[in-house]
Amino acid sequence: MYAIVATQLIMDHMCKEPFRSPLLPLAVLTVAAANSVLQLVDARATAATLAGAMIVYYLVYVTTIVDQVCAYLGIKCLTITPKRA
Repeated sequence: MYAIVATQLIMDHMCKEPFRSPLLPLAVLTVAAANSVLQLVDARATAATLAGAMIVYYLVYVTTIVDQVCAYLGIKCLTITPKRA
C-alpha cells in the first residue's frame, strides 16, 4: 500500500493535481484488519488473496501512468531512437 500512495503522491505533485487518497488499497487494508479481528476466513488465504489483488492493482496503475506520460510526450517507453545523420 505504501508504494501506491507514494507513487500517487509523487505523480499528483508533479502534475500539480490535488492528492486523492487511493480507496482500493484502503478497502483492502480494512478487509484484512476486519478479518484479523473477526477471523472469518483463514488468515494465510486472506493475506495471499489480498496481496495478489494489490500486486495486480499496482501493475495496472503503473502501466496506466507510464502509457499516459508516453502518450503526452509523444515517446515510446524504454526505446532509444538512433541519431539522424
